Amino acid sequence: MLHVSVGEKKFTFEDKQAQDADITWLSPRTLHILYQNQSFTAELIGIHPDERKLIIRINNKEAEVFIKTGTDLMLEKLGMTKGGSLKHSHLNAPMPGLILQVHAEEGKIYHKGESLLVLEAMKMENALKAPATVKVKKVCIKAGQAVEKGEKLIEFE
Repeated sequence: MLHVSVGEKKFTFEDKQAQDADITWLSPRTLHILYQNQSFTAELIGIHPDERKLIIRINNKEAEVFIKTGTDLMLEKLGMTKGGSLKHSHLNAPMPGLILQVHAEEGKIYHKGESLLVLEAMKMENALKAPATVKVKKVCIKAGQAVEKGEKLIEFE
C-alpha cells in the first residue's frame, strides 16, 4: 500500500490499484499514465529520496509528491521519522557583512545547493545556498544592506 500526498490532497493506492495503471515511458524523465480512463503526462523534475519526495510536472502543473508506505505512517504516528530530515524554516546570516546580490525570489522553489544570495564579509564573497529543497516564503533583505551575524535573511515555507 502506498500513501501519496500532492499539496493538500492525499491518495492511498492498494497494490492492485497501482498495477492497474498503464504506464509508458516516453523519455528517461517523461512518462504517460493511463489510470481509470484518465490520461496524464508526467515529467520528473527532481528526486529527493531522503525526503521520499518527487518534484513532477503533471499536465503542465508542477507539484511536490510525497510517497509513504504503511511503515512510514506507523513511524510518524509513534513520533519517529525515517532519516530524520530537518525542516528548514529560515536562513540566517552566518557572519556580519554586506548583501551584494539576492537571487532568491518569494514563492520560488530552490533545491539543495542552489545559490540564494551573495554576502560579502571580510572582503570575501560568500554564496549562501539552499540547505535543502525549500520554497521561499519571504526575502527579508535587499542588495546593499548590511547584516549582523544571526540576522534572518530568508524565510522558508
